[in-house]
Amino acid sequence: MKAALTVSFIRNLPFETKKPLLAYDVKLKGFGVKINRTTKTFFVEKRIDRKLTRIALGVFPSMTLELARKNALQVLSELAKGADPRKRQEDRKLAKRISLGLAIEDFFITRKNLAPSTVHRMNCIFNKHLADWHALPILFITSAMVLERHQWITKTAGPYAANQAMVHLQTVLNVAKVLYKDRVAFTGWRNPVRIMSEVKAWNDRKRRTRVIPKERLGEWVNTALQVRANANHQTAVVSCDFLLFLLLTGLRREEAARLTWSEVYRNDGYLIIQGDRTKNKEPHRLPFSDYVREFIEKRWRERVNEYVFPGHPHHGHLGCLRDPTGTIRRVSQMSGIAFSCHDLRRTFCSVAEYLNINEFTIKKLLNHKIDKDVTGGYISKSFDADRLHEPMQGIADFILEQADLRQTNRQSITVRIDQALFARIKEQAHRKSRGIPAQVEFLLAQALSCGQVEDNRE
Repeated sequence: MKAALTVSFIRNLPFETKKPLLAYDVKLKGFGVKINRTTKTFFVEKRIDRKLTRIALGVFPSMTLELARKNALQVLSELAKGADPRKRQEDRKLAKRISLGLAIEDFFITRKNLAPSTVHRMNCIFNKHLADWHALPILFITSAMVLERHQWITKTAGPYAANQAMVHLQTVLNVAKVLYKDRVAFTGWRNPVRIMSEVKAWNDRKRRTRVIPKERLGEWVNTALQVRANANHQTAVVSCDFLLFLLLTGLRREEAARLTWSEVYRNDGYLIIQGDRTKNKEPHRLPFSDYVREFIEKRWRERVNEYVFPGHPHHGHLGCLRDPTGTIRRVSQMSGIAFSCHDLRRTFCSVAEYLNINEFTIKKLLNHKIDKDVTGGYISKSFDADRLHEPMQGIADFILEQADLRQTNRQSITVRIDQALFARIKEQAHRKSRGIPAQVEFLLAQALSCGQVEDNRE
């Protein structure tokens, strides 16, 4: 039937106990109300590709006639453009099933180039701080929830952990927005973590600057060697070697811990860590100082598997060194110097700067990118790969001198002074009314008194 649909007309229509009654509006073509046994439902219908499509809008009187007309116009407009509102409704239902846990799984499937350590660290953060959100649809995560959770993590785990949790959440949701962009429900959706930057809610984080003090550097080295000498198990020995190796090479903890003998070129005196194991994804070629070369040979003689620093046997498999925390605590207690593995890397860098090694050389030693600097972009890393040996040697010598492990053996030095040359120098000095400089005479006298100079002047 056709009629001018009004509120009173619809209210007075009796419920149909047998066949449903369709009442079409004479003002808006395709709009009507369907009378069943217990409900009166607004609908729109239109033929698409010769097939009648009918879409329910809502039940009267929960949906008003005015709102039903407005929605009917919108749906009819979409149908005229070829869109199917029913698909949008299905997309919305499916979107509600996309939980944060599913988004995290899809993130790791998509980002295949992530390092295993990164995957492990992110999973630990999600499981510790966002575990109760895993079953929550990501469309239900609001900006207010993000701010509240960030404050809670700050109180319970600290400012750094809170920032890290929100950074990783933002990354996952950014990837999710791209992966699910074809779904209507995600049209116009914005990442709720953006509120952190918009209201400047990130926790202030001071850059860590702790190093081993220069005046206590020798004490730290000797303490580490003492702990090694008194170690009662092999893992403690390996851990001490590992810490000394970090200080003398400046490598990152994971880079050194997973160092294999296939990456060490003992005869040529350098190591190469491939790009898949470095932070900036670029290979790192590092020459050995004399002490590190001797150190590597010692580790080679004590090798037990493919790793330079093997770990403790676990389930019958001997992998790389996992956790030197016990040895770090022991060295800290004995020396009174608190430190971490990354503090040793900063100490290495600080020694390099103290020795006036130029900035680009330090960046190469640390495997930092130099192409972000305009001048650095002109410098080729492969132009002179062996040039890093001299600064590496200088850094190692300085560190070992602080521990009295690398001193010049003055007793073994013999200075031979040619008699004729000495006579000519003395004659020229007197000719210019000048004697031999007092400093030279003093040094010669000191050397002769110690028996360190073989005097050929007589």
